[in-house]
Amino acid sequence: AGVFTAVHSTQANREIPKEEKIVSHISPIWIGYDIDSASEAATTIVYGTLGPKGEVKRNEMTLSNGELYVLERYREAEIQVIQMIKGDMDAETVPYWELSSEETEDTIYVYDGAISLEEGKEYLFFLNENGAYLSPATVMEVDENGVVIPLWSMKIESELQARSDESLPVSLEDYLAEVQKNLD
Repeated sequence: AGVFTAVHSTQANREIPKEEKIVSHISPIWIGYDIDSASEAATTIVYGTLGPKGEVKRNEMTLSNGELYVLERYREAEIQVIQMIKGDMDAETVPYWELSSEETEDTIYVYDGAISLEEGKEYLFFLNENGAYLSPATVMEVDENGVVIPLWSMKIESELQARSDESLPVSLEDYLAEVQKNLD
């Protein structure tokens, strides 16, 4: 009887439909930037370490019918400044704002193309006035050797780069020198 009950119980569980969450894809429209236009458009350009991220927050509005509409989901953090390139040159920290996926009781909201940065890692950020990256291409991880691999649109012009179909690694120092040329 014990075996029958276990089999019956398992069979009964299989027949109960499992409710799955709806995945809602949100597709931001990203502006295409190159190193020149990103250098000009950014309010802040900073090389720094990303601190802990806060909880997911919502920017909401109430529609005319009284329904609540979520404009965006985001998380806030601080960037510990290692080197300020553009912005408040005396700042020790810079606010950071990142689009964030969110899971509710029945839905998972996902931003297509958005990147989620890792706390404690070093990045080069091109940020807008709110502390958000201009596009996913305008934030680059800086590895332990001081090297960045910019996406193709954000590459610096070099003879080696021009002969390659890929975006090649470049030293942060060389990359920042190119950014500085655009700012001067």
